[in-house]
Amino acid sequence: MPFESTIAAVPTVLAENDRSKITRWDFAPGATTGWHEHEMDYAW
Repeated sequence: MPFESTIAAVPTVLAENDRSKITRWDFAPGATTGWHEHEMDYAW
């Protein structure tokens, strides 16, 4: 894999309903997400 995750992020769901979910992702300093796909539409 060309781009691997270094440290797992910590998810916190802030709000959720039948149309959307708002999740805060906290990363340690220097952490990378690695290659991944999103299961839902997203915005940031």
